[in-house]
Amino acid sequence: MMDIRLYDTDNLERNIIGALLLDGSLIKISKEIISSDHFASSVLEHLYQAILSLDKRKVAIDAVMVISAINANDIDLQVNEIYIYELAINAGSCSNFMDYCNELHRIRLLDKFIDRLVE
Repeated sequence: MMDIRLYDTDNLERNIIGALLLDGSLIKISKEIISSDHFASSVLEHLYQAILSLDKRKVAIDAVMVISAINANDIDLQVNEIYIYELAINAGSCSNFMDYCNELHRIRLLDKFIDRLVE
């Protein structure tokens, strides 16, 4: 099967993770709209999984706790701590968070539609 992507969602995905690192309470919104499957970047997908695991255990979500979860081998991922902090620092506005999630969801639905057409 051919993998066709019309959109580069890397910046969108980084903004979602960065916003979650800045304001962990946004996880309530993201869980209703997206899943880890929505992330094209495996690193960002694993970071989202780490954030979800913190939320499931009722642990505060921020960059320090995500790094701690990764270092404790909750998630099998080798990632530079500086990268995680940069995601938070460079995140877009948290006020646009729902828009980011909805856009990523919309793009992934479009990807699935295109994949079916190409099959």
